[in-house]
Amino acid sequence: MPAYRVYRDGKDVEDLADIRHLWRDDHAAFLTGCNLSIDQVMIEEKIPQLHLIDEVAWPSQYVSNIFCRPTCIFHGSQVVSMCPVPKSLLIKVIEITSRFPRFHGAPLHVGGPAAIGIANLKDVDWGKQNTVGDN
Repeated sequence: MPAYRVYRDGKDVEDLADIRHLWRDDHAAFLTGCNLSIDQVMIEEKIPQLHLIDEVAWPSQYVSNIFCRPTCIFHGSQVVSMCPVPKSLLIKVIEITSRFPRFHGAPLHVGGPAAIGIANLKDVDWGKQNTVGDN
């Protein structure tokens, strides 16, 4: 079900289905991309989507050191989601996600998280910590 997450003074305060009563002329809106936009395609391509089977596997999200292109008064780092993928499926996942640059796109990074400013995968900014296997 679509919803809006409402933040006040940097704190997550509520989720609402309709925010029209909150809107003011001095507000600005932004959209965030989401791994959920690609789930159906991944299922059709036989790529396991563990977060659909077990809530514990929900994708982790981290603030990276990859900067967004600034515009007007807005600037900041990209938030990236981390969905563990077995090495044996990695090329296939990249090929699939690359076909959808407008709503998911290929991974921004593959490999060690420190390269994009994530020192510890246990320090999740949003979502839940995932287990990353050796492969």
